[in-house]
Amino acid sequence: MSRTAYRWAWNTPVTPAGRKLILLYLASNSNDSGECNLTVREIVKATGVSRRVAISHLNALIDDGLVKRQAQYRKDGSQSENTYYLAFGNPFKHIRQSETREFAEDWEAVKGDF
Repeated sequence: MSRTAYRWAWNTPVTPAGRKLILLYLASNSNDSGECNLTVREIVKATGVSRRVAISHLNALIDDGLVKRQAQYRKDGSQSENTYYLAFGNPFKHIRQSETREFAEDWEAVKGDF
């Protein structure tokens, strides 16, 4: 567990409480770079929330720019676990991922004009 990540998670204003719990669980399993490898099943088992609620809270944390997720796959193509990256120390954490996606789509549409 990274003390920096855990302190960051405690001091980051997140509501509702279930979402904060998931952020704290990610932080408690992260290294000093804010990276952790977990399955949704592990998150559900540790936090006591349903799978649906866990996924909803994870997606909200991602949309809020507090967490990034990268899926990991086995050789047979099935998904194994996710790597989560906490955004502590990230100057762009206040930018929602949906806004950055929209910017990227807009840029792709107009970049040929330059």
